[in-house]
Amino acid sequence: MKKIMRLLFFGNYITIAFMFLQNDKSVGEGQGNQEANDNLHQIRYVSRSNDLVEGVQKSETSLIDDNSSCSSTESNSSAAITAEEWYLEEPRWGPGLKACPEIRLASVELYERLALDMELTVQRLIQQDNYNTIGNFVRFYDDYLATSLIYHPELLRLSNFYRNYVPQLLDTEKTCVGLGLSLLHRLNREFGPSPGIHLVSSEEGVEDLMPYRDVHPSKVEGTEKEHVMVCMRVCIEEDGQERRGVLLLDPGYHVARAITVMYDMMYPHTGWFTQCEEPWVKKEFCYYFAPPNSDGSQSDYVVWETKETRAGGRVRQTNSLVYVGQPFINAVEVTEKRNLVYEMRSWLSRNTKGEIVAGVYFPVRSLKILPSEEDGPKFTLRYTELRHKTRTTIPFSKLYYNKLNEEESEQIERCNRQMGLNKGHLKSVLTKVALILSDTVFVEQLLDINNEINCLVS
Repeated sequence: MKKIMRLLFFGNYITIAFMFLQNDKSVGEGQGNQEANDNLHQIRYVSRSNDLVEGVQKSETSLIDDNSSCSSTESNSSAAITAEEWYLEEPRWGPGLKACPEIRLASVELYERLALDMELTVQRLIQQDNYNTIGNFVRFYDDYLATSLIYHPELLRLSNFYRNYVPQLLDTEKTCVGLGLSLLHRLNREFGPSPGIHLVSSEEGVEDLMPYRDVHPSKVEGTEKEHVMVCMRVCIEEDGQERRGVLLLDPGYHVARAITVMYDMMYPHTGWFTQCEEPWVKKEFCYYFAPPNSDGSQSDYVVWETKETRAGGRVRQTNSLVYVGQPFINAVEVTEKRNLVYEMRSWLSRNTKGEIVAGVYFPVRSLKILPSEEDGPKFTLRYTELRHKTRTTIPFSKLYYNKLNEEESEQIERCNRQMGLNKGHLKSVLTKVALILSDTVFVEQLLDINNEINCLVS
């Protein structure tokens, strides 16, 4: 009965939204249907293929500092790529705001009920679907290896392969892209289809907001759209006035709440909240609309402010920009593909609060023959032991040379169980990763590509 009520409840808003679209004389004939078709195409793609993915940006789960820069790379190559050699597809967006119907609600109370139902949906998704950027890394290597057997290695550099590579999406290995598409599918299944709910793009680490003022994101040079989230435009009627904003859902960053961003920054605007708090780090998020454009019109950018406080009181604040003016329609070719060459890889199980229950992460580094095992690349396991959160680090060389001791094998299996995996699966995957890291030519080329993209967009 509760599920039926939710469907009826949300169905009323969808009906109102479509009525609003049909009554808006400024919308060209067929635009609304095209937007609906674009969203339904994304959702059908997710449901009909066993290929879904979720991508992790290097900063999303990294618990160690990223000290890479444009002046340093593990490879001897120093050649910069040109615009014609750009690795990623140009980002593309769907129809404009008027073609994306907003959800209109008669009161704040009705919005609260809708937001709560959507929040429960994203919480279930976060708990049930692991966040995994190791799986796509392994498949990328396997695909490259298979292709290099056909072509001479000198004729098939990784940069050439990557430039033409189209990532595959697997339901068991989801990055922010896969999680976002999966969430769209769930929302449409639980509440009924709505063209007003779609993926939006996010540009991370934006130091200067001014280049974005008055312009479409496609006009801003040096962007890579590292992240995506789900967005719904809302209009709340209150005291005879219409208050507008957006509702954002972000399973890729483990955000287990519905984020409300109002133009007037009044309730139900979310404001600052603590995203995660661990003994070694505390992360706080805040979302608000960028200042109005120079002509006085409202901005289509949401500023996503992150405050990270580490042990010892060291604080780092960064800004990202979420473009909510149009649906982002080629996230696989841009965001998911960009994820393949990030240095940080992770595989995480979360609870309904977005807290990490168990998982593994590591920076991509070459596994070379070294005097000491401790000098090589390592992976970090996270799991719970005797009700205490535990972190332990193990060198990849112990897997590569089959030198794990009994305690280390048990630690991997304990993490494996808490991640909900079949027995021995995590160890098998990490052993494959150790083999990949031993391919120093591949690793150095991959880090070169990542460094070149970072330099081009910096």
